[in-house]
Amino acid sequence: VGEEKDLNDHVVSIPVLIVTGAVTGAFGVTSIAIVIVMSKIRGNLSQQHN
Repeated sequence: VGEEKDLNDHVVSIPVLIVTGAVTGAFGVTSIAIVIVMSKIRGNLSQQHN
């Protein structure tokens, strides 16, 4: 019975890992996009001041 429970835990953990990885990847891409956008905005502002 214990072996079956372990197997079920592994089966459950795989989708959790996939979802966690997808969410983490989405946050990573979003944060990178925000940094790029912020740097472009700052660049545009500094150009306007010049």
